[in-house]
Amino acid sequence: MFKHLKNALALSEKFSAKIVKGNDEQLESVKDEMMNEMDASIGWHTMGIPLIISAILTIVSFSLPQISIWHGISKWMDWSKNAFFIGAMITDLVGCIIIIPLMAVVGKGQYLALKSYVYIAFSTATLAISFLIYTILGTLLGADIKTTHLIVSIIGVILIILSFMCINSLVFYRMIAYCLHNRAWRKQIEMQREKPHL
Repeated sequence: MFKHLKNALALSEKFSAKIVKGNDEQLESVKDEMMNEMDASIGWHTMGIPLIISAILTIVSFSLPQISIWHGISKWMDWSKNAFFIGAMITDLVGCIIIIPLMAVVGKGQYLALKSYVYIAFSTATLAISFLIYTILGTLLGADIKTTHLIVSIIGVILIILSFMCINSLVFYRMIAYCLHNRAWRKQIEMQREKPHL
């Protein structure tokens, strides 16, 4: 389970350390190894498609339970009738503010960004599954659960499963290799610029 995702994390961790410490020759070796891991120099992996799709699905899956959660909070806190919309919108905005820049940093081949994104995806999965369990149990026990909440919770779980399918794919693994290749290349260019010109 999660074979390609584990391999992508291991690849990123190992070669991120090599890129940080590497000289020009070692960086060239990293680039060659990443080319071998990519298998093809151009494809879906070079456009970041698996990460983009995964991020969109994760954001939507995270957003779906928010109205129900904030509706419950506003009822419990005895807030005004439409206050839960503000809470849901702010939470969704914060989610976007975290995930979208993180995607850009993952695209630069940073291991910690990749690890953080995977952690967020797993946290979103926990939220989606918890919301599904809550709506199913609530419906079975006769609680005041609307049918739309049950449908939304099922959709949320389906979306996060699809998100994990994107990041647990060979294309995503190759995308990480491509990002690491480009990171090594950028560092080489920086090192060449820093060399004193005779």
